[in-house]
Amino acid sequence: NITYLFVVSSVVMWALFLALFLKESDILLATYFSIIYYLAAAAIPLSFLFFSIVLVGKLNTKLLAFFLTPPLLLVTGFLLNLLISSVFPTSEGVKNVVLNKATYVYYIAYFLFYVLASYIVLIRGYLSAEDQIRKKQILLITIGTSVSYVFGMIFNLFVPYFDNYKLVWLGPLFTVFMVGAIAYAIFKH
Repeated sequence: NITYLFVVSSVVMWALFLALFLKESDILLATYFSIIYYLAAAAIPLSFLFFSIVLVGKLNTKLLAFFLTPPLLLVTGFLLNLLISSVFPTSEGVKNVVLNKATYVYYIAYFLFYVLASYIVLIRGYLSAEDQIRKKQILLITIGTSVSYVFGMIFNLFVPYFDNYKLVWLGPLFTVFMVGAIAYAIFKH
């Protein structure tokens, strides 16, 4: 499934560039890595929504156009450098990203909207599915990805809003649940 590949690619890009950001000592390069990992993170809920829509068989062009507009605005904001103000090292050796809080609230709303839309699609798909195998797939994906989203959003979406980057390394660890649950549901059922 190509939409699953898009989900996995988004997760891998986010984790990779977050790791590069954390390891990079050059602040300018770390800033570029932070921009890329925020863009990659923004692709995760969008790709998951498309995966969910394709999984339950509800994709249409009007829905596609509706869901693509906010990501285009978000990317424009990144290109105009509206989300990340600067990156600086802290006394503990951790890099901190200074976020434009007004723009970051939009980023949080964008992220939450797409995650919630994905779960609405999955729950509706589960309730309307007549095939028990399809129901089991949707249930496994819903439960497995919710663990990943809850903890990933805590450490990589909400905690950074309060200027704390000490725990961002934890977020990617929880993506194992997401990728694993989807892979298991697709290949086992």
